[in-house]
Amino acid sequence: MHAFLLQVAFLGLILSFVSTYNTCDNKFAGFFDCIKQKTNQQQTYSSLEREFDDDHQKLIDKCFASSSSEAQSKNMCVLDKSTLEVDVLGPNGPLRSCNFCQKIAKVVHDKYFKSTPAERQCLRRHMIDAAVAEIQPCMQSKLHDFSYKVPTIPDFDSAADNLMQLVEDSLRHRIWVQSRLDVCSQVNPGRATNTRSCLDRGFPGMYEQTCRMINECRQSTTQANCMSRFDELHRAACSCLKEKREELGNKVEKLKDALMSSTSSSDCTSKVEAAAGAWKTKLIQALKDCYSDGGSQGISQIPATKLVEIGCLRATQMNTNAKKEFAIGFRFLRTFLDVMQDRGTRFCSCQN
Repeated sequence: MHAFLLQVAFLGLILSFVSTYNTCDNKFAGFFDCIKQKTNQQQTYSSLEREFDDDHQKLIDKCFASSSSEAQSKNMCVLDKSTLEVDVLGPNGPLRSCNFCQKIAKVVHDKYFKSTPAERQCLRRHMIDAAVAEIQPCMQSKLHDFSYKVPTIPDFDSAADNLMQLVEDSLRHRIWVQSRLDVCSQVNPGRATNTRSCLDRGFPGMYEQTCRMINECRQSTTQANCMSRFDELHRAACSCLKEKREELGNKVEKLKDALMSSTSSSDCTSKVEAAAGAWKTKLIQALKDCYSDGGSQGISQIPATKLVEIGCLRATQMNTNAKKEFAIGFRFLRTFLDVMQDRGTRFCSCQN
């Protein structure tokens, strides 16, 4: 009888935890809505975007040397202020040794930055939904709660349409940082390690306005008994974002290796399919849904498997110089994906 009562009590305790978690998890959705309301205001969005870039430039001043002599004394990589303003897609940018890469990067750039607000919003929605699908199983595993569902994530960049130059400037500066780190790591790995460590540490008060906004939304939408659950969800989300960022970078490396090292089109195709997974289909579907021309010259009308076959056929026919250009292009792709993810993971700089 006592054992039965203990079992009933234990079951009741579990159910009370589940009920509390469900209530608290619903508040997490309210937190996102609060952030969305604030970032929808163009003045607030502009201020946050400027802080994102300004604080990053302070970090560049702290962690990079401005000259070779300073690099030697500080044991840091070199990146001077004037370089930050050089067009990353131009002949003097990170793609300067690859004319073909510059053309492709320009097409990708224009497809987003010169599209309509509705097209950009649609593309962001697809990418957010794809990211949530990736993150959810990771969060469930970390929380040991396989009933947990990531709430609908709003589009926090909807106010950016009149501030695209500000967004472009921020991306350009970050692309230069990552590109210089890549080059530095090949020439002087020790300096690159020191510079990366410095960048990862940040500085006190970094993203102060962003963190204040996050804390205000946390306090206004989360009851006292849900604070610990909120912090648990926040930690899990940020940990998963970091892991998925690394996974995406590894996917890009595997794609590069598949295209550059395969000796036959069939071998290349199977390796690319394994590396890309569902992402290739999701990307093509996004182009089809979001652009009136079906993406780049109707590319979304071609089956994903056929696109892979065409790419692999061309890759296996590349000469040595073409393969060098290909490597430059993939390095830039990984850099671009990294800096795009910086925009989301900045919220993780404010963990409690």
